[in-house]
Amino acid sequence: MVAMTDQPELSIVIPVFNEEINIGPMYDRLLAALPDKVSGLEILYVDDGSADSSWEKISELAIRDERVRGVRFARNFGHQAALTAGVDVARGRAVVSHHRRRYAGPTGGHSADGRSLAGRF
Repeated sequence: MVAMTDQPELSIVIPVFNEEINIGPMYDRLLAALPDKVSGLEILYVDDGSADSSWEKISELAIRDERVRGVRFARNFGHQAALTAGVDVARGRAVVSHHRRRYAGPTGGHSADGRSLAGRF
């Protein structure tokens, strides 16, 4: 188990919605990019009412690594609500957000080329 200091140097807030297949790889990429650069780290996933096993994946990571925390919404409130909730509970001296481009909230979302992503999750 990896321990975390009381107040981490950096909190990374990650809103997720039906991202079960991406949570583990995203975690691995973050750790690969940051281990020597940040003395204290908090990775805060906000599950925005996912219908898949996103929450279970977050919970598994939190058991293995104390730097991982999760917030779970009972239903989908949208990306901005999830981001705001994460920033509100983040403990780091600095807080940054990280999200996938394809995030779709309650009214859907759009890809980089402007096509609707509603229904793709």
